[in-house]
Amino acid sequence: MKAKQRERARELRKNGFSLREIVVTTGFAKGSVSNWIRDIALTDKQVARLKSNQDKGRARAANHPNSPKQVWGNIRKQIMESSEKEIPEVCSDLLLKAIGSSLYWVEGYKAAVNVVSFSNSDPKMIALMMKFFRDICKVPNGKF
Repeated sequence: MKAKQRERARELRKNGFSLREIVVTTGFAKGSVSNWIRDIALTDKQVARLKSNQDKGRARAANHPNSPKQVWGNIRKQIMESSEKEIPEVCSDLLLKAIGSSLYWVEGYKAAVNVVSFSNSDPKMIALMMKFFRDICKVPNGKF
């Protein structure tokens, strides 16, 4: 019985089946199948098919609603929406000074003398820093 199972698994592998496909098709134990087929080399075409299936599976998993990427994306979106409601459009000078100083400390370029530089890809953050430079630091518009 075991010899027939082994030969069936080996035949499927020679036809380019993946370990998982063999296990699902035959119902044999994964560990046994792995031991039986480990010495069988696949053709380049078979390897390409398995790689393609693997890539398709990764893409499907990444777009699944419960994938970590999707879950954290939803959490970030909720935080952004709630913070936009909670943080007033016009904030006090003290709060703007604290936020602007912190952002410059984190995102600002401090190596050059007599130069202030801020880099970030978020347009809202750049707008906030420009407000900080104008209102708190009293930088004229011509300097931007």
